[in-house]
Amino acid sequence: MMTFESGLEEAKKTLERRFPTHNFKWKKPTKGRIFGLCPQHRELEPSFNIFIKGSEIMYHCFGCGFSGTFDNIELVDFRDVHVTASQTARETGRLYESNFTPLPVATNSHIRQSAMTYLATRGLTENDTVKYNIGVCTDQGTYYGFLAFPFRNDDGLIHFFTARSFLRASTRYLFPPCEKADKVCTYLGAHADHLVLVEGIFDGVNVNKAGYSVLFLFGKFLSDTHLDFIKRSGFRRVTVMLDKDAEKDGRKICKMLLAEAIPVDVVIPPAKDPGEMTADEIKMMLGERGAMELDEIVSMYFKKR
Repeated sequence: MMTFESGLEEAKKTLERRFPTHNFKWKKPTKGRIFGLCPQHRELEPSFNIFIKGSEIMYHCFGCGFSGTFDNIELVDFRDVHVTASQTARETGRLYESNFTPLPVATNSHIRQSAMTYLATRGLTENDTVKYNIGVCTDQGTYYGFLAFPFRNDDGLIHFFTARSFLRASTRYLFPPCEKADKVCTYLGAHADHLVLVEGIFDGVNVNKAGYSVLFLFGKFLSDTHLDFIKRSGFRRVTVMLDKDAEKDGRKICKMLLAEAIPVDVVIPPAKDPGEMTADEIKMMLGERGAMELDEIVSMYFKKR
């Protein structure tokens, strides 16, 4: 088995080659890991770390969630499609931060409890609120009584969020005003080989918790930007998993991907939507078992070129 010292040095060199303009400012190794400044978002104190788990070398940022495994000491990296954050993305970030507080530290106990009760009905735990950075609005206004799932681009900025009412508002979902490109390639990573296309936020969270990478369509249509992302990212298998009322839409998307020679299959849940299924049900539906121990949370931002 590779020693920590030799594996760490090789991992550091790999990162430095992939991000040649970034200064990691590595700290001295401590307790089997080493910390440095994250290459995926701006920070003053290092929250990005490399560590060895079993025979694998892994990386994780406690600040933005950028995580994964070095595959044969070769970092899988999507930054070749990096773009600069748009003005609307920056405005979306300010809108989110001025309205939402991370649920675990919300001070309004009544609202917090109501939010947690609602999430429990959707199969989410308190740990999930941390993992998915779920926010809550406790102040009177447009977003009062809404939960929000934020997504960061590769500049570390919140470029998009989806807000869901948990207090029986007449409007169930609210989205920020944003450019189409800020919305359509919102991605949660967990599995290096298998990507699942879903419609909505709870669909995607459940599929991601089951151990799969997820691309949100926020609807039933595959855009050119979605297609561009799938072609660039090189997943070995793509599954279209829309709601049970979207069989025709799912098969249409499947045909679009097959036309690009992308290995794809389509799964239409027979009785439940993905957002209503358990992790075990999703794994059985997708024909695989065993979720990965370390889930990657990566929010990517792409524009059509």
